Amino acid sequence: MTPDHFPSLFCKEMSVGYANGIRVMSMTHTGEPGFMLYIPIEYALHVYNEVMSVGQKYGIRNAGYYALRSLRIEKFFAFWGQDINNLTTPLECGRESRVKLEKGMDFIGRDALLQQKQNGVYKRLTMFILDDHDSDLDLWPWWGEPIYR
Repeated sequence: MTPDHFPSLFCKEMSVGYANGIRVMSMTHTGEPGFMLYIPIEYALHVYNEVMSVGQKYGIRNAGYYALRSLRIEKFFAFWGQDINNLTTPLECGRESRVKLEKGMDFIGRDALLQQKQNGVYKRLTMFILDDHDSDLDLWPWWGEPIYR
């Protein structure tokens, strides 16, 4: 499953062990190469066991959801409901490439985006690396902390 045979955001059905009809999408929420598996419930345990068994030689481990949410920050993958919401436009959060304004297709909010593109944005989502973060005093900056200049 190389990028040449399975490009980013590509989806197809595959078999995993004895389970067939598994939808596999080359996409992750961490920014690293990876896959999402959509598994019929009756195959879930079998597919999990197969993946964990084969993955042992690659160092596979179970990781929690908070780990995935944290790993995505390195690649600037915005998290819906935390970093962006329905009041954030693609121009404000670095997702201009996801909206094809030049195709001429009409959609709700198109005129507002065109106007914002012409006038410029007045706020922009950015992420910062904390160089002097003291993990003994402040273990986890979660989100929404203000930054003062």
